Amino acid sequence: MEAAGKTAERNPRGQGDLLRDRLIDAALALLNDGHEPSGISIRGVTRQAGVSPTAFYLHFDSRRQLMRALVERTFSDFRRRIAEGSGAGGDPLERLIGAGVAYIGFARDEPERYRLIFASDWDEEGIKEDPEDTVEVADAAFADLVGLIAGCMDADETDPVELDTIALGMWSGLHGYATLCHLSPGLAALSDRQYASLLAGAWLGRASGA
Repeated sequence: MEAAGKTAERNPRGQGDLLRDRLIDAALALLNDGHEPSGISIRGVTRQAGVSPTAFYLHFDSRRQLMRALVERTFSDFRRRIAEGSGAGGDPLERLIGAGVAYIGFARDEPERYRLIFASDWDEEGIKEDPEDTVEVADAAFADLVGLIAGCMDADETDPVELDTIALGMWSGLHGYATLCHLSPGLAALSDRQYASLLAGAWLGRASGA
């Protein structure tokens, strides 16, 4: 990384996306260093990236647009982690449990980024400027979970409302567990797999092998 405050040379034509990613990476670095989402500024990000503040506006119209990109990047990584945990085949229930384990693991390993996508304080005033900013990417993650749950159930006896209710219940259970374990590390008496198995079994109404 270039020294803070040093202006990077102009990117050759066709490499604009690289600078855009560099700015997002810089914002992520600040977040991981302990900066609150509301404290991540355009000047701080450009300093971290080693570019001039004017370079920021070649890729983002506003700080809000940068923060949206940061949330989208984090949700993408979050979904990828869960997809890897669920695997590509095998028993549907095992895939669902694996996704739950991966969910808890992401929250534990990436606490700042996890908080970013679920908290409501990433503008200067301490609130999101528009609650619609993260709806689309959050819906995609929710749809992933619905799909995993659907694979565990009889398609002929399941309606979309029931699937959404089960998915909401499981997501709430995973989020609550991950949050409590972060606040009180000694609270968890179960392994991540045991908890994910019990949660899946409770919502699906079947033995989960915990």
